[in-house]
Amino acid sequence: MLQTIRRKIRYKVLKHRKEPSPDLLSEIQARRDKLRSQIDKWRDSQKIVMFQVGDHVLRQSIQGCTTNTPEEEILYIPSSFEEDERISLDLIVLGEYERRILEGAACDVIRHLRTISKTLDAMIAGKKKHAYGQARHTKATSQIEDAKAWQQEAIDDYLSIRKSLITLGMTEKDPHFPPLSINDTKRLSTYSKRAVGDSRRLDGKIWTANAGVTSGARLPASAATGGPSLSSEQGPVATQSSRIKRKLGYRCQWIYATILSPGKAETIGKNAPKGKQRKLENPTPTGLSFPHSFAFSLPNIPLRLAR
Repeated sequence: MLQTIRRKIRYKVLKHRKEPSPDLLSEIQARRDKLRSQIDKWRDSQKIVMFQVGDHVLRQSIQGCTTNTPEEEILYIPSSFEEDERISLDLIVLGEYERRILEGAACDVIRHLRTISKTLDAMIAGKKKHAYGQARHTKATSQIEDAKAWQQEAIDDYLSIRKSLITLGMTEKDPHFPPLSINDTKRLSTYSKRAVGDSRRLDGKIWTANAGVTSGARLPASAATGGPSLSSEQGPVATQSSRIKRKLGYRCQWIYATILSPGKAETIGKNAPKGKQRKLENPTPTGLSFPHSFAFSLPNIPLRLAR
């Protein structure tokens, strides 16, 4: 929570340096006041949980370098120390707790980054389709630039969390939390027509399953040991085509049953999915017509029917 507020204040400060604004400056000051009160609460809890770091906190307070800039103040949590310092200060257990919290935070940032990326793609497509005229074009461009800034902010948040995880012992080549960039957020549109060469373009790491970032989820024990994975045990997902086939299957069964046995047709109609039963009540479905005479055969039962 504190780290998130600190990063947001830093972004606001950088934006104010590029485009000075009284409103933005007042917002920065309000955020700093809120952060200062939360840091003071953290220091009170830190005296009980991490009393070993009291000397570091006192030394920073005496220097007074971060009095007006609380976003630059060191919190002195386990990830603020190297491994040998954590061992000497007896912060190994707390470091393990922080590592788990940071992994969860990294997963949240990845999901947030996915949402921003989807929104950005929709905004770009909407601009091409609807932003006609100078006023709408300018507004859409401004909104897209804000979304790109949010996207970069989320990536920086993830990289900061990843850096803390590395400090706490995670390897730099960890497959679940690799480094990310803007290129890793690219994906093919799910609603636009495919263009030439799309089959050779791969989605970024935040979208690909079983490669790169998979929402931070660790592999199950069976997959890690080479056993059967959960994905191999799952059946195929029902697609629109399979639903159409099932609908046609009920319709065909009902037609043949109507010809051979009205009682059986009524049974099939009752067993049909909801929404299909009302359609099956019509003796002759819409668009269906029988010829004056036709012949068909079931196994070993030749039949000839007349209209």
